[in-house]
Amino acid sequence: MAGIGSIRNARVLLQRGLRINPTSEDLWIQYFHLELHYIQKLRGRRNILQPEWDKEDKIRQTLTSEKKSEEVNEAEEALYDNLLPLIVYKNAIKAIPKTVSFRFRFLDLCSKFSDTESIEQEIRSSIELDCSDSVDAWLIQAKHVLESGTVRQDVDDTSNIEDDTSDDENKVVGSEDLRKRKLEANHDTSNIDWDTILTKLNNILEKSTDRISSNEMYLNAIRFLKEMIVTWHLDGNDRMVNIIDQLFGKASDRGIESYNLTIESAHWLVLRGKISEANDLFYKTLLIDGRFVTHAQLWIQWSDVCRMHKTTLSPEFILQRALGLVPMHDKAHFEIASTLFVYQLQSIGSYEENSAKIQSLTTLFDKLLLLSAQDVFSTADDISLSSRMLNICASYLQYAILAKDTEFIRSIYTRIFYSSSFLNNCEIDHGDSMEKIQYMFDASISVEQELARKPRKDWRTRAQSVQSRRLIDTAVAFFERKGIHKLTMFYKNRCNN
Repeated sequence: MAGIGSIRNARVLLQRGLRINPTSEDLWIQYFHLELHYIQKLRGRRNILQPEWDKEDKIRQTLTSEKKSEEVNEAEEALYDNLLPLIVYKNAIKAIPKTVSFRFRFLDLCSKFSDTESIEQEIRSSIELDCSDSVDAWLIQAKHVLESGTVRQDVDDTSNIEDDTSDDENKVVGSEDLRKRKLEANHDTSNIDWDTILTKLNNILEKSTDRISSNEMYLNAIRFLKEMIVTWHLDGNDRMVNIIDQLFGKASDRGIESYNLTIESAHWLVLRGKISEANDLFYKTLLIDGRFVTHAQLWIQWSDVCRMHKTTLSPEFILQRALGLVPMHDKAHFEIASTLFVYQLQSIGSYEENSAKIQSLTTLFDKLLLLSAQDVFSTADDISLSSRMLNICASYLQYAILAKDTEFIRSIYTRIFYSSSFLNNCEIDHGDSMEKIQYMFDASISVEQELARKPRKDWRTRAQSVQSRRLIDTAVAFFERKGIHKLTMFYKNRCNN
């Protein structure tokens, strides 16, 4: 038991572990934490027991003393202040040189201790020197500045919280209770120094975009700042607005263009209430310069701006123009057409008064069914488009059922189930898409069965019974093909009843 509480034994144990596994991030972090924790304990003892000594007195007494007690050895360690943690850090990044997030874990630990500014500066300098060509490294550095400025107050205010845990010298890392209490002490954000934070962030982002003048760098920097505005309610902060404006201007001056940057720029203008400028940006980019015309999100964003802010151009005009410019075989054509369909369906009004609009909408619906049979859903990331087509089918059938026009209802479910290859291409899971498919079958069957129950003695009653039986058989075949046994048996039972 003689080794319990010994800093030397703790170091030896960690060093042995690192010799066996030199690339273990957790071991290096634990070693670094050990040295920081130990130094903080020594400083606390010095402040309590010998406050009248200045550092020179302590150094002189330590160097001239011939005693080799534990107390003297601890005083010798205090001579090095932050030297030992820095040595640990430098050895750690030699063993694990390329992982940027690993280096920032050391910075996170520093924020939990007092008087670590020299270590933090050394860590930041090494990141800037070794990782200056990494977009992620710059972004992590910016996030760390934000987190340390908004969460951390002067550590002096919370350093005394450790009093109730100081006797437990066996702990290498700080108490979880202590961490929670420090976070609670830092919860009040009313005294956040935004000027200092934004100055630091501006310096980092200026350096990053000078070093990496790419679309990815600008895009991520702008998105980081916009997310920061939403999270911290900084929409009225003129300094933040200027920083983002400067980034957009710098990207433009350097000829860095992309459809994502255009979307971000337009969205930024809308957030600032500059609707006319956002509209002009879309108009110039898509219709005058003809850039990025095959990117559906640009057209859709433009139509949304016009719809929400009642501009002179209608959303329908914009989407119709897009369909004329984007090739039909392009996936973007389907995205734009489906957006136009949803918008028209939502605004169409009553069935009886809009026969011409319904005919046009049905023509667009046929086009979407045709497009969905092609290879627009050929990759894994296109599953959302398949889900969109399913939503469109369910919505249009629901509209037809609410219109209570039998021929209209039949024309829609016939298109979905029989005239197109929609069911063959439809991808379903066991969630919302399953419910929509089942709704379409059940709603169509219910309409036909309800008509068959009416007191008629002519051929139409028999025809309606045949229609419902055909729908049930189609449902059985569909769910059997998809391997969904429960629903297969459900519709087989309906067929027998």
